[in-house]
Amino acid sequence: MRGRTAALPTGAVRGDEGLPERQESAQLWRLPNLPDLTLFAASFVRHTFVPHAHEHYVIAVHEAGLDRGTVGRRTVIVRPGTLSFLHPGEVHADQPGDQSGFAYRAFYPEPRLLQHIWRDLTGQDSLPHFRTNLCEDAALFARLQDLHRRLQQSRDLLEQESLLVSTFAHLLLQLAVPAARPLSLRPEKGGILRARDLLEADLSASPSLEVLAGVANLSPTHFLRAFRETCGLTPHAYLVQRRVQQAARLLEGGERPGQVAQSVGFVDQSHLNRHFKRLLGVTPAHYRRAWHS
Repeated sequence: MRGRTAALPTGAVRGDEGLPERQESAQLWRLPNLPDLTLFAASFVRHTFVPHAHEHYVIAVHEAGLDRGTVGRRTVIVRPGTLSFLHPGEVHADQPGDQSGFAYRAFYPEPRLLQHIWRDLTGQDSLPHFRTNLCEDAALFARLQDLHRRLQQSRDLLEQESLLVSTFAHLLLQLAVPAARPLSLRPEKGGILRARDLLEADLSASPSLEVLAGVANLSPTHFLRAFRETCGLTPHAYLVQRRVQQAARLLEGGERPGQVAQSVGFVDQSHLNRHFKRLLGVTPAHYRRAWHS
């Protein structure tokens, strides 16, 4: 395989009633010449992703099984042959839809990569926004599936870049619109964002609910409801996600999981491992190897 790859150990999971064993695995890798793109491929039988969001886009090619998930407040069932799209900051969760599990490939492009392609296509400097989270266009599915496989196999930089840009340009022209401008905030949301900024100021700290609600000038009960409506997650889930995202950046920079855990606010490495895998599908050690193998 070309590039730096991190793969979870493969484990067999036996189905009920004499069904054949299923394999659970995940791979995350980067191509040295395409720094704004990460590739992911996985087969999950028991693994469940808790509600979370990414700082990058997710473009997924669902190849087998049923993926039962949520996007925001909507429940979705994703079937084989479906493409799915998530925007930076869009809260979602996933789990196998039945005992046979599901398998998919995914592109994780940084926002600037799609923004550059979108600007070249339209002259607009905004980020592109996909009109739908799910698409069952067979031709587009085949093209993105082929791109993922060829990026995995190709050793030619010009071929990699040409395939990527032409395929993503076609995708954006088919399914994207300019991102909407943010609406002006109600006073309540302004308070929620102040509380969010307090969490962001020191991810290793853990302010009390009373302190956060006070910053937002709301009662604790009202604050919890308003924070989830505004940010898509509870305050604690948001803090855990930001800690994992910061841990990922430190791992990319070469720090080791044991060094990273406490610096971002986790009790120890096992605490980091548990939350990291629940959100990103791989352990911190495997994630680090994708950048430093």
